Formats: sequence, C-alpha cells, structure tokens
Amino acid sequence: MPPPLEHDEQQTAGGGGHRAAPPPPPPNMLTFSSCSSGTPSCTSVATTTTTTTATITNSSGAVVHPTTSSPPSSAADRLRPAANPFPLVLKFEEVVYKVKLGQPAAGWCDKLSAAANIAGRKKKAASPSGSPSSSPREKTIISGMSGVVRPGEMLAMLGPSGSGKTTLLTALGGRHSGSRAMLSGKITYSGHPFSGTVKRRTGFVTQHDVLYPHLTVAETLWYTALLRLPRALTAGEKRAQAEAVAHELGLAKVAHSMVGGVRGVRGLSGGERKRVSIGLEMLVDPSLLLLDEPTSGLDSTTAARIVGTLRRMAAGGGRTVVVTIHQPSSRLYHMFDKVLLLSADGCPIYYGRAADALGYFADVGFASPLSVNPADLMLDLANGTPPFSHSHTHSI
Repeated sequence: MPPPLEHDEQQTAGGGGHRAAPPPPPPNMLTFSSCSSGTPSCTSVATTTTTTTATITNSSGAVVHPTTSSPPSSAADRLRPAANPFPLVLKFEEVVYKVKLGQPAAGWCDKLSAAANIAGRKKKAASPSGSPSSSPREKTIISGMSGVVRPGEMLAMLGPSGSGKTTLLTALGGRHSGSRAMLSGKITYSGHPFSGTVKRRTGFVTQHDVLYPHLTVAETLWYTALLRLPRALTAGEKRAQAEAVAHELGLAKVAHSMVGGVRGVRGLSGGERKRVSIGLEMLVDPSLLLLDEPTSGLDSTTAARIVGTLRRMAAGGGRTVVVTIHQPSSRLYHMFDKVLLLSADGCPIYYGRAADALGYFADVGFASPLSVNPADLMLDLANGTPPFSHSHTHSI
C-alpha cells in the first residue's frame, strides 16, 4: 500500500557522419553559432544573414507581397525565455485501464451447440472456458493509479516490463484510443479535462526515435517548426524558435550532420538522436512533457546527460515532466522529484518523493543498506522477489 501523500496530495495518489563542406544555407534555413556571441574565439557553423527578403510572385511573374524579416543580432537574443508562461498541474486519480479481448474463436463445442439450437434442441451449451461463449472478456492493464505532478517537478514511473508504464503514460497524454480500450478514473490538467488547448501544450516523446535519416539536424528542426508552429508566427520567428531549441539541447555542433540511423547512412549517436526527438517536441514549448523510456539503449553517461537535460527543463522552465524508465542507476534515480512504482500486474506499490522511498520500505519491513540503489530495491519488490530484511523475509 502506498505511503501517505503530502498534505496537499492526500489520496491523489559528439556526432559522426558530417557532410563534407556543406553549402551555405538558403536565406530561410537555420543558422547556428557554436558559442555565444561576443567571444573572440567563436567560430560559426554557418553565417547568419542579417536581413532576409522574401518575394512572392503570381503565375504571371508580378510581385504580390514582398516581406522583410530581421532575425535577432545574437544567439543570446534568439533564446526564448526560460520560464514557461503556461504552467500546468497534472493530476490523476484512481485511473483504471482495461481492454476488451473479444470472443475466442468458435470451437467444435460452439459449432455443435449452434447446430443443436437450429435443430430445435434448446439445451444450453457452455464455451470451452466454462462461461457462456457470448460473455465478453476483459483484461485490466493498470488499476488504481493516482498522483500529482506540478510545474518544475519530474516524475519517474518505474516497473517491470509489461507493468503498464507506457499505457499509463499514453493515457496521461490523451492518446488512448480504440473501441476496445476502457479508461476510467479522473485525469485533469490544472483542474480541467483534456482538450485541444491541453493537447497543443503537451509534448510526447516515444521510445523509438521517428526521424528521417537523410535530413540534417537543422533541416529536421526547421521543417518541423514550419509544420507545427502557429501560422501567426513569421518565418523568422519560427527559425529563431528552432535555433533556440538546438542551443538548449546542445545540438548546435551537429546542426549540419545527417540524422542517420539506417544501414548505409552514418549519422548521429543514439544520445544525439534522442535529443533531436526531444527537440521536436520542445519546439511547441510544451507545458507538459511526457517521455517513454528516453534512456533505453543508451550508456550510463549519455543517459545521465539526457535526464540532466530534462531536469533543467523542468526546474528552470517550470515544465511538468513525466518519464517512464526501466532500470535507472542510482545517479539517475536521484534526479527525479517523485516516483510511481507499478507492480507486474499494473497496481501501484509506491507513490511519493523519490528521496523518501527507502525510508518507507524500511518502515514496512524491507530495510536495506544506504548504499543500495533505490531503483533496484523497488524493482525487486515489484517483481515479487523482495530482498533480505533485517528482521525476516517478506513476500508480496
């Protein structure tokens, strides 16, 4: 049983694959500086055009609407404000997610029963499972999930494979769909239900990077900015937004490297590709950022850099960040503010402050040395194989 919640939460519970001598970018393409302006030794990756003039003509060649945009003069000026102007409180209460499995394929017993009914025999036959063949079957994926994540906080969802971490993350992001899915409970965003406005303020990073391998980092960010940012923004403002994201995530040095990731196309490292995926969602300046296994397949150092970046984005930008993570190291674990531990069958075991987890489990009989990784202890408990206790051995 999860511990008591806080008083205001009671029961709510470097890169490779560079192109050789890339040509200068077109006037409307992103330009990146490898260091801040004003530094004597600063070398630019590409030269920024001071003034961009775009001329639109009709079919006869006549000028329709000339426009002029002047980007900011320095990289520091192009960076967006760190504070999020739209803070969002994510709250979920007693969330249950079920799926309908449908009816099993008709066997010989069902066929014989149907034939008997047609012949006028009213004998009631049962399905091979012992229940009537017409009874629906359901499977509970997650049950009784509750918690609160406030702006500036980062929540880690821990649990063994198949415990429902991704399912819960998908539900929190308003992405559950399908006629077989049944979601109950209450999920609110600053007290409001999910809506188009919340969707526009939410970023969702999937476990597997979905990137075009033959585009460069700059092209990927630029095209995404053109497609996802509001039409009210000018091309210069969209370009500045994309450049700010690249600087924030440390992608300026690989701006003109191909993404790669497929056979025959050398490109970015796994950590750099993951940062590009995060950058695509950061373009919309989300208030709520949801990430599914962002450290999967990465070495410990790269994983620490990714989580450290998320930590800065949450604390410094006032964003609400929720992350599913499979087996974090002790260093990664202590970067999170809160933890939600799921059992193998999708039930909550612990929700609360990450720093309080070891103390809670010690109070219920699962004491452990201070040197132990809290995530290892919690995953052992979630899998039903608790470690040795000083008093006696428990089983879940």
